[in-house]
Amino acid sequence: MSVVARFKEALEMTTAPGGLLELTTIERDGVPVKAFAQAPGSMRDLWALSIGHGDAEYMVYGDERWTYSETAKVVAEFAGWLTQQGIGPGDHVAIAMRNYPEWMMAHWAVNSLGAAIVGMNAWWVAGEMDYALNDSRPKVLIADDRRLEAFAEIQHKYPNVKVVSVREKASPVEAVDFHAARIEGAQ
Repeated sequence: MSVVARFKEALEMTTAPGGLLELTTIERDGVPVKAFAQAPGSMRDLWALSIGHGDAEYMVYGDERWTYSETAKVVAEFAGWLTQQGIGPGDHVAIAMRNYPEWMMAHWAVNSLGAAIVGMNAWWVAGEMDYALNDSRPKVLIADDRRLEAFAEIQHKYPNVKVVSVREKASPVEAVDFHAARIEGAQ
């Protein structure tokens, strides 16, 4: 049997009814599309499934280790804070930072509320950040030190954007510390 034939056989087996990656047809905006039958219905559902891993290691960053349970606690607390700020389904929240653990925590918190994440490239300069913020109109910007420096140049254009700082000792703009916000959100 050729490699191509074996691949096709494996594909048919895994996507067949009852298979791990069973395919089905669903309708999106009046158009029939293929989808995985067992896939979570939303990112919020995907996060809820992952919480079941409890004390298993979820993230490693340098010397830091985060379990699913620890991460879920932070996510719920930060989601609480976002809710206190009026964030809900359909609202936009921008995330502009390098790959810190807080990036994923913010991501899951925003998703858990049904809000939309505006992912901002960590290499962007102020002009590029300005374009994205103007286009997306987020209610909250979550950023680390270098992105806050870029935002400081254009902050005057976004007086109503609430700013959350991540791993920043002395923010160049008025900001709420991520972990202080999440502790406040737990109350």
